[in-house]
Amino acid sequence: MVLIVLGHPANYTVTFSATHLSEELRDASKTLPRSMITTVIINSTMGFLMLITTCFSLGDVPSILSTPTGYPHIQILYNTTGSAAGTSVLSAVLIIMSIFSCVNNVATSSRQLFAFARDNGIPFAEFLSRVQPGWDIPLNSVLVSFVFACLLSLINIGSTVAFNSIASLGTCALLSSYMISISCIFLKRWRGETLIQSRFSLGKAGIWVNGIAVAYLSVAFVFVFFPSFPHPTVDLMNWNVLIYGCTVIFSVVYFFVKGRRVYVGPVEYLNKES
Repeated sequence: MVLIVLGHPANYTVTFSATHLSEELRDASKTLPRSMITTVIINSTMGFLMLITTCFSLGDVPSILSTPTGYPHIQILYNTTGSAAGTSVLSAVLIIMSIFSCVNNVATSSRQLFAFARDNGIPFAEFLSRVQPGWDIPLNSVLVSFVFACLLSLINIGSTVAFNSIASLGTCALLSSYMISISCIFLKRWRGETLIQSRFSLGKAGIWVNGIAVAYLSVAFVFVFFPSFPHPTVDLMNWNVLIYGCTVIFSVVYFFVKGRRVYVGPVEYLNKES
Protein backbone atom coordinates (compact mmCIF):
# COMPACT_ATOMS: atom_id res chain seq x y z
CA MET A 1 0.00 0.00 0.00
CA VAL A 2 2.91 2.30 0.67
CA LEU A 3 4.24 1.69 -2.83
CA ILE A 4 0.86 2.62 -4.26
CA VAL A 5 0.96 5.97 -2.48
CA LEU A 6 4.56 6.72 -3.41
CA GLY A 7 3.78 5.90 -7.03
CA HIS A 8 0.33 7.45 -7.07
CA PRO A 9 -0.89 8.70 -10.47
CA ALA A 10 -1.28 12.18 -8.96
CA ASN A 11 2.51 12.41 -8.74
CA TYR A 12 2.88 11.33 -12.35
CA THR A 13 0.24 13.75 -13.56
CA VAL A 14 1.64 16.79 -11.79
CA THR A 15 5.23 16.11 -12.81
CA PHE A 16 4.14 15.42 -16.39
CA SER A 17 2.25 18.69 -16.46
CA ALA A 18 5.35 20.57 -15.38
CA THR A 19 7.44 18.82 -18.03
CA HIS A 20 5.10 19.64 -20.89
CA LEU A 21 4.82 23.26 -19.78
CA SER A 22 8.61 23.65 -19.69
CA GLU A 23 8.68 25.77 -22.83
CA GLU A 24 6.36 28.24 -21.12
CA LEU A 25 8.45 28.48 -17.94
CA ARG A 26 11.08 31.03 -17.10
CA ASP A 27 14.48 29.49 -16.41
CA ALA A 28 12.99 26.03 -16.99
CA SER A 29 16.32 24.19 -16.71
CA LYS A 30 16.55 25.26 -13.07
CA THR A 31 12.92 25.61 -12.04
CA LEU A 32 11.44 22.49 -13.64
CA PRO A 33 13.50 19.70 -11.99
CA ARG A 34 13.19 21.35 -8.59
CA SER A 35 9.42 21.66 -8.92
CA MET A 36 9.14 18.00 -9.98
CA ILE A 37 11.16 16.76 -7.01
CA THR A 38 9.28 19.02 -4.60
CA THR A 39 5.96 17.81 -5.95
CA VAL A 40 6.85 14.15 -5.48
CA ILE A 41 8.14 14.73 -1.94
CA ILE A 42 5.08 16.68 -0.82
CA ASN A 43 2.55 14.40 -2.53
CA SER A 44 4.19 11.22 -1.25
CA THR A 45 4.39 12.54 2.31
CA MET A 46 0.80 13.76 2.36
CA GLY A 47 -0.39 10.59 0.61
CA PHE A 48 1.33 8.39 3.18
CA LEU A 49 -0.29 10.33 6.04
CA MET A 50 -3.68 10.04 4.34
CA LEU A 51 -3.16 6.29 3.91
CA ILE A 52 -2.37 5.78 7.59
CA THR A 53 -5.30 7.95 8.65
CA THR A 54 -7.71 6.14 6.32
CA CYS A 55 -6.60 2.69 7.47
CA PHE A 56 -7.23 3.60 11.12
CA SER A 57 -10.64 5.12 10.27
CA LEU A 58 -12.03 2.46 7.93
CA GLY A 59 -14.23 0.53 10.29
CA ASP A 60 -16.15 -2.40 8.84
CA VAL A 61 -14.87 -2.90 5.28
CA PRO A 62 -17.83 -4.95 3.88
CA SER A 63 -20.32 -2.32 5.05
CA ILE A 64 -18.23 0.41 3.44
CA LEU A 65 -18.10 -1.41 0.12
CA SER A 66 -21.88 -1.94 0.20
CA THR A 67 -22.64 1.66 1.19
CA PRO A 68 -26.00 3.02 -0.02
CA THR A 69 -24.21 6.16 -1.25
CA GLY A 70 -22.45 4.13 -3.92
CA TYR A 71 -19.14 5.78 -3.01
CA PRO A 72 -17.08 4.08 -0.28
CA HIS A 73 -14.93 7.16 0.34
CA ILE A 74 -18.04 9.17 1.25
CA GLN A 75 -19.08 6.48 3.71
CA ILE A 76 -15.61 6.59 5.26
CA LEU A 77 -15.92 10.35 5.72
CA TYR A 78 -19.35 9.91 7.31
CA ASN A 79 -18.15 7.16 9.65
CA THR A 80 -15.26 9.38 10.73
CA THR A 81 -17.13 12.65 11.21
CA GLY A 82 -20.55 11.29 12.18
CA SER A 83 -22.01 14.38 10.57
CA ALA A 84 -23.87 14.68 7.27
CA ALA A 85 -22.85 18.34 7.01
CA GLY A 86 -19.19 17.59 7.67
CA THR A 87 -19.26 14.77 5.14
CA SER A 88 -20.83 17.06 2.54
CA VAL A 89 -18.15 19.71 3.08
CA LEU A 90 -15.27 17.23 2.83
CA SER A 91 -16.83 15.61 -0.25
CA ALA A 92 -17.18 19.05 -1.83
CA VAL A 93 -13.48 19.64 -1.21
CA LEU A 94 -12.68 16.40 -3.07
CA ILE A 95 -14.93 17.42 -5.97
CA ILE A 96 -13.28 20.85 -6.24
CA MET A 97 -9.83 19.23 -6.20
CA SER A 98 -10.96 16.85 -8.94
CA ILE A 99 -12.09 19.80 -11.08
CA PHE A 100 -8.67 21.42 -10.77
CA SER A 101 -7.10 18.06 -11.59
CA CYS A 102 -9.14 17.99 -14.81
CA VAL A 103 -7.75 21.39 -15.78
CA ASN A 104 -4.27 20.08 -15.02
CA ASN A 105 -4.86 16.96 -17.14
CA VAL A 106 -6.08 18.99 -20.12
CA ALA A 107 -3.02 21.24 -19.87
CA THR A 108 -0.77 18.19 -19.71
CA SER A 109 -2.35 16.26 -22.59
CA SER A 110 -2.65 19.31 -24.84
CA ARG A 111 1.05 20.20 -24.48
CA GLN A 112 2.05 16.60 -25.07
CA LEU A 113 -0.18 16.46 -28.14
CA PHE A 114 1.28 19.73 -29.41
CA ALA A 115 4.88 18.64 -28.88
CA PHE A 116 4.38 15.31 -30.63
CA ALA A 117 2.50 16.98 -33.49
CA ARG A 118 5.34 19.47 -33.92
CA ASP A 119 7.62 16.50 -34.58
CA ASN A 120 5.12 15.07 -37.12
CA GLY A 121 4.62 12.04 -34.91
CA ILE A 122 0.80 11.83 -35.15
CA PRO A 123 -1.95 12.31 -37.76
CA PHE A 124 -3.14 15.88 -38.46
CA ALA A 125 0.18 17.19 -37.17
CA GLU A 126 -0.02 20.50 -39.02
CA PHE A 127 -3.37 21.38 -37.44
CA LEU A 128 -2.47 20.22 -33.93
CA SER A 129 0.92 21.96 -33.88
CA ARG A 130 -0.43 25.34 -34.98
CA VAL A 131 -0.10 28.26 -32.55
CA GLN A 132 -2.41 31.14 -33.37
CA PRO A 133 -0.80 34.59 -33.27
CA GLY A 134 -1.84 36.48 -30.17
CA TRP A 135 -2.85 33.41 -28.20
CA ASP A 136 0.69 32.11 -27.56
CA ILE A 137 -0.70 28.69 -26.67
CA PRO A 138 -1.43 25.61 -28.83
CA LEU A 139 -5.15 26.37 -28.90
CA ASN A 140 -6.01 23.62 -31.39
CA SER A 141 -4.39 20.97 -29.22
CA VAL A 142 -6.10 22.36 -26.12
CA LEU A 143 -9.54 22.24 -27.76
CA VAL A 144 -9.02 18.75 -29.18
CA SER A 145 -7.84 17.44 -25.80
CA PHE A 146 -10.79 19.08 -24.05
CA VAL A 147 -13.37 17.72 -26.51
CA PHE A 148 -11.98 14.20 -26.34
CA ALA A 149 -11.94 14.34 -22.52
CA CYS A 150 -15.61 15.36 -22.52
CA LEU A 151 -16.57 12.63 -25.00
CA LEU A 152 -14.75 9.97 -23.00
CA SER A 153 -16.55 11.12 -19.86
CA LEU A 154 -19.89 10.44 -21.55
CA ILE A 155 -18.99 6.74 -21.79
CA ASN A 156 -19.84 6.48 -18.09
CA ILE A 157 -23.51 6.98 -19.00
CA GLY A 158 -23.57 3.82 -21.08
CA SER A 159 -21.03 1.60 -19.32
CA THR A 160 -19.26 2.16 -16.02
CA VAL A 161 -16.93 -0.77 -16.72
CA ALA A 162 -15.75 0.72 -20.02
CA PHE A 163 -15.30 4.14 -18.44
CA ASN A 164 -13.28 2.79 -15.50
CA SER A 165 -11.06 0.84 -17.90
CA ILE A 166 -10.35 3.95 -19.97
CA ALA A 167 -9.85 6.12 -16.87
CA SER A 168 -7.38 3.69 -15.31
CA LEU A 169 -5.56 3.31 -18.63
CA GLY A 170 -3.72 6.55 -17.85
CA THR A 171 -1.73 4.84 -15.10
CA CYS A 172 -0.17 2.17 -17.33
CA ALA A 173 0.33 4.73 -20.11
CA LEU A 174 2.23 7.05 -17.78
CA LEU A 175 4.27 4.17 -16.34
CA SER A 176 5.29 2.97 -19.80
CA SER A 177 6.27 6.48 -20.91
CA TYR A 178 8.40 6.91 -17.80
CA MET A 179 9.99 3.50 -18.38
CA ILE A 180 10.95 4.39 -21.95
CA SER A 181 12.40 7.82 -21.16
CA ILE A 182 14.29 6.75 -18.03
CA SER A 183 15.58 3.59 -19.70
CA CYS A 184 17.05 5.67 -22.54
CA ILE A 185 18.92 7.86 -20.04
CA PHE A 186 20.00 4.78 -18.08
CA LEU A 187 21.45 3.16 -21.22
CA LYS A 188 23.32 6.33 -22.14
CA ARG A 189 24.81 6.49 -18.65
CA TRP A 190 25.61 2.76 -18.73
CA ARG A 191 27.42 3.12 -22.06
CA GLY A 192 29.27 6.20 -20.89
CA GLU A 193 27.74 8.41 -23.56
CA THR A 194 27.67 12.16 -23.09
CA LEU A 195 24.36 13.62 -21.98
CA ILE A 196 23.10 17.05 -22.92
CA GLN A 197 24.56 19.66 -20.59
CA SER A 198 22.06 20.79 -17.98
CA ARG A 199 21.92 22.96 -14.87
CA PHE A 200 20.51 20.14 -12.77
CA SER A 201 22.35 16.86 -12.44
CA LEU A 202 22.29 13.89 -10.07
CA GLY A 203 25.97 13.33 -10.69
CA LYS A 204 27.31 9.83 -10.09
CA ALA A 205 24.09 8.89 -8.30
CA GLY A 206 22.15 9.38 -11.54
CA ILE A 207 22.69 5.88 -12.91
CA TRP A 208 21.60 4.33 -9.60
CA VAL A 209 18.50 6.51 -9.40
CA ASN A 210 17.61 5.65 -13.00
CA GLY A 211 18.21 1.93 -12.43
CA ILE A 212 16.04 1.78 -9.29
CA ALA A 213 13.31 3.78 -11.05
CA VAL A 214 13.25 1.40 -14.03
CA ALA A 215 13.17 -1.65 -11.73
CA TYR A 216 10.26 -0.24 -9.72
CA LEU A 217 8.34 0.86 -12.80
CA SER A 218 8.79 -2.54 -14.45
CA VAL A 219 7.14 -4.28 -11.48
CA ALA A 220 4.38 -1.67 -11.15
CA PHE A 221 3.70 -1.81 -14.91
CA VAL A 222 2.91 -5.53 -14.71
CA PHE A 223 0.56 -5.19 -11.75
CA VAL A 224 -1.56 -2.39 -13.24
CA PHE A 225 -2.98 -4.93 -15.70
CA PHE A 226 -4.13 -7.29 -12.94
CA PRO A 227 -7.84 -7.38 -12.03
CA SER A 228 -8.83 -5.83 -8.71
CA PHE A 229 -10.59 -8.98 -7.51
CA PRO A 230 -9.70 -12.71 -7.70
CA HIS A 231 -11.68 -14.75 -10.23
CA PRO A 232 -13.24 -11.62 -11.74
CA THR A 233 -16.41 -11.61 -13.76
CA VAL A 234 -16.72 -9.76 -17.05
CA ASP A 235 -17.83 -6.61 -15.21
CA LEU A 236 -14.90 -6.74 -12.78
CA MET A 237 -12.25 -7.74 -15.30
CA ASN A 238 -9.38 -5.33 -15.95
CA TRP A 239 -9.55 -4.58 -19.68
CA ASN A 240 -6.57 -2.21 -19.66
CA VAL A 241 -4.35 -4.71 -21.44
CA LEU A 242 -6.79 -4.87 -24.38
CA ILE A 243 -7.11 -1.10 -24.77
CA TYR A 244 -3.40 -0.52 -24.22
CA GLY A 245 -2.47 -3.28 -26.64
CA CYS A 246 -4.72 -1.88 -29.38
CA THR A 247 -3.20 1.57 -28.89
CA VAL A 248 0.33 0.18 -29.17
CA ILE A 249 -0.55 -1.84 -32.27
CA PHE A 250 -2.11 1.20 -33.95
CA SER A 251 0.96 3.30 -33.12
CA VAL A 252 3.37 0.70 -34.52
CA VAL A 253 1.32 0.27 -37.72
CA TYR A 254 1.08 4.05 -38.20
CA PHE A 255 4.83 4.41 -37.70
CA PHE A 256 5.72 1.85 -40.39
CA VAL A 257 3.05 3.05 -42.80
CA LYS A 258 3.67 6.80 -42.56
CA GLY A 259 5.33 7.94 -39.36
CA ARG A 260 8.88 6.86 -40.19
CA ARG A 261 8.82 9.00 -43.35
CA VAL A 262 7.63 12.22 -41.69
CA TYR A 263 8.68 11.94 -38.06
CA VAL A 264 11.66 14.22 -37.42
CA GLY A 265 12.31 13.24 -33.81
CA PRO A 266 12.70 15.49 -30.77
CA VAL A 267 15.27 18.24 -31.05
CA GLU A 268 17.87 18.93 -28.40
CA TYR A 269 17.61 22.70 -28.44
CA LEU A 270 15.07 25.26 -29.59
CA ASN A 271 16.26 28.70 -30.67
CA LYS A 272 13.85 31.61 -30.65
CA GLU A 273 13.56 33.23 -34.03
CA SER A 274 14.41 36.88 -34.09
